[in-house]
Amino acid sequence: MGCLVGSANYDVGGPMAADGLGGVYVTGYFQTNANNAPVDFNPPGPLHSNLTCRGDGGAGPWGGGDAFLCRYGSTGDFQWAEAWGGTDADSITCGVVDPSGTST
Repeated sequence: MGCLVGSANYDVGGPMAADGLGGVYVTGYFQTNANNAPVDFNPPGPLHSNLTCRGDGGAGPWGGGDAFLCRYGSTGDFQWAEAWGGTDADSITCGVVDPSGTST
């Protein structure tokens, strides 16, 4: 079963990595809308992770979105999501996950 994660604005998936426990880490960039409505990174599941963009949210591609990192378990179940950024465009270009699941 798949699901759509993102907003009506510019969202991009980035580098992915797997840990020794079978977890998958997904990075990317997202924008919320002009009203700064949150984006739910786990729409179908009981755990919700509503992240709000700290940038201007509506300035077009690469105009103020934030970077995100989220983790899904070995069966594809949502674990957590975090966002980072300021008022300008922010993204994650690479990352490392060690066998125990520590991400950097």
